[in-house]
Amino acid sequence: MRRAAATVAALTALATVALPIPAFSPAPASAHVATQQRPRNCAQPGPVITTIPWQQRLLDPERIWPLTDGSGVTVAVLDSGVEAAHPQLTGVVERGADFLFDDGGGRADDDCSGHGTAVASIIAAQRISGVGFHGFAPGARILPVRISEEETAGDGDDDNTVSPSEFAEAIRWAADQPGVQVINLSVIVLQDHPDIAEAVQYALDRDIVIVAAVGNLYEEGNPTPYPAAYPGVIGVGAVSETLERVSESQVGNYVDLVAPGANIIAASRPLGHLSYTGTSFATAFVSATAALIRSYRPDWTAEQVAQQLMFTASPISGAWPTQQYGHGLLDPYRAVTEEIDPSGEPVAQPALSTPPPDPAVVAQQKHDAWTRRIALGIGGGILGLAVIIIAAAALLPRGRARRWRPGRYVPLPSDPPSLPAGITLFEKPPRQS
Repeated sequence: MRRAAATVAALTALATVALPIPAFSPAPASAHVATQQRPRNCAQPGPVITTIPWQQRLLDPERIWPLTDGSGVTVAVLDSGVEAAHPQLTGVVERGADFLFDDGGGRADDDCSGHGTAVASIIAAQRISGVGFHGFAPGARILPVRISEEETAGDGDDDNTVSPSEFAEAIRWAADQPGVQVINLSVIVLQDHPDIAEAVQYALDRDIVIVAAVGNLYEEGNPTPYPAAYPGVIGVGAVSETLERVSESQVGNYVDLVAPGANIIAASRPLGHLSYTGTSFATAFVSATAALIRSYRPDWTAEQVAQQLMFTASPISGAWPTQQYGHGLLDPYRAVTEEIDPSGEPVAQPALSTPPPDPAVVAQQKHDAWTRRIALGIGGGILGLAVIIIAAAALLPRGRARRWRPGRYVPLPSDPPSLPAGITLFEKPPRQS
C-alpha cells in the first residue's frame, strides 16, 4: 500500500524511505489486533513544495477544468485515513469510517501514516497561491475509509491491516454511501478471497468505478494482486518521468493502464508535501480522471467510464496492449473530451514520447514567431538606415576636401545621333589613315 520517499531536509533534497505496500493475509477476523491503545509514532510533516511537479506538467489537468473539476462526485479512498486538516484538503474530506480500529464506526478523517493523505491529495487537493502541487479533480469530495495503517517508527510490530473479511465489509460500506461513484484501492491482497471478490462485484453492480493498484512486488516474485486482478477493476501500474515502468511495478494481464508513479509530489500529514513512489500513487491519478469523467458525463455507466479510460490511453511502446503498460499512459484530457464508441474496439494512438502539445501554447508560439519576424524586419530596416547615415557622415567631409559636387541628371536627347557608317556598338572605330 505504500512506497514513499520522504522530503525531510530541504525543498530540493529528497531522502528515500522504502515503505512497501502492505499485503493482507487471509487471517481470520479474530486475528485483528486493537492497536489504538498503544503509542503511535506518526509520520512527520514535509516542507511546502513551491515548484510544479512533473506529473502536472506531463498530464496538465488544468486544461480540463473549464469543462469539469469533478464537482458532484465523491471518491472513496480505502487507505490509512485522510488528514482533513491539511490546508489543501480543508473542506474536501468527509468523516468516513474506521474499519481498522473501530469496526466500521468512528471516523477516518485523520491519518497517522500519511499514505492515505497523499493518495487523496492527488485526487482532490485544492490550489493554494505559492504552492505548485494540486489535485487533478479539486471539485470532487473524499470519503476516507481506514483499513490499514503503516507506522513509520519501526516499533517491531507487523503492519496493521484489517482482515480480508473486514476489507470486504469496508468495500460494501463505501459502495452504499451517497454520492460515491469511484472507489480508490491503493492496496493489494496476495490471495483471491471470496469475500473480497463478492464485495467488489457488489460495488460494480451499483455502478461504481473501482480503481486498484497492481502492487510493487515485481522484484519479489510478481504475485497476482487483488482486487486489481478481478474482472471489472481497473488495474494501474506506475511509470517514471521518462515513461519507463517503475522497476517495482508489477506486470501481468491485470495491468489496464499506467500513470505517473515515481517521485510524485503529494500532500504529507498534517501539512506540507513529500515525494512518493509506487503504484498506490499512480492509482490516484486514474481515480481522479474517473471522477472528472463522471462529473462531465453523468449519464455514463461505470463500464463506459472504464472503457473510456483505456480507449483514450496513449500507448508507450511495443504491441498494444502490453502486460507492462496495459493500454498505455493515462491521458486525462482525451479521456474527458473525446467521443469514443463504447460498442467498438479501441484504436491504438501513436506511441507517446512527449506530452501532447497544448493548442493554446501552439497558438501563442505562432503569434510570438510572427511578432519576432515583424520585429526583425523593422530592426533590419533601422540598422540599414543607420549604416547609410554613418557612411554618409564619414564620406561627405572627404568628398568636400576633394571638391566633389553632387551630380545632376541630364536627360538624353529624344533622337540620339546616329553612328558613322561602318561602326557598330562596342567596336573600336577604324583608324584614320
